[in-house]
Amino acid sequence: MFKRLLGLESVIQKLSAGQFVSNRTLGRHLNEEEYAAYLGLCQQQRNLRDRLKNKPVEVNAYQLDLKRADFNAIQATAYLDQGDAEKAAVFSKLAKNQNHSILNRLKQQIRLQSELQDWFDRPVLSISEESITSDTMPRVVTSFSRFKRDDHSFAIINVAKQDLKIKAVRDAHQQLSTKLSQIHPISVL
Repeated sequence: MFKRLLGLESVIQKLSAGQFVSNRTLGRHLNEEEYAAYLGLCQQQRNLRDRLKNKPVEVNAYQLDLKRADFNAIQATAYLDQGDAEKAAVFSKLAKNQNHSILNRLKQQIRLQSELQDWFDRPVLSISEESITSDTMPRVVTSFSRFKRDDHSFAIINVAKQDLKIKAVRDAHQQLSTKLSQIHPISVL
C-alpha cells in the first residue's frame, strides 16, 4: 500500500508539472473502480461538449444581439472617459434599450421553450428589468464574457483532461492515505 501511495504521489507531481501521463499509466496506479470513475468523467465531458456544440437558433440570435448591446455600452464608457458626456449618454441609452428589448424577447422564448434556460448562466425569468446593465444580462454558458457567472452546472465545460486526471489521482491518493492512517495510526508521545 505504501508503494502504491508513493506511485500516486509521483503521478500527481508529473501531472501538476504539466507532464503527460497516459491512460495506461493511470490504469496501473488507480484501482479498477477509480479508473472507471475517471473514464466516466471523461465521457461526461465529451457528452457535455457535444451537446453544447449545437446551440438553438434562439441562443445564437441572443448572443449576436447582446454583442451589439455590449459594444454600445463599451462605446458609452469610452466617450465618458474622453469627457464627451453627450455621446456617452446616447450610447448608454441605446445599450440600455437594446438590453431591455433583448431580455424581453428572451423571456418570451423561455416561457415557450423552458429548455432554453439551460443555456444561460442565471435564471432569466427572475431578472428585474429595472436593474439591467451589461454585467447583469444573462450570458450563454459557453461564453467567455467576463460577466458570465461560473457557478452554473455547465461551468464544468472548461475542465481539461489533465485536470480530470489530477482529480482522479488526488482522490485515489486521499482515499489510500485515509485508509493507511486508519490501519497504522501515528502515536504521539
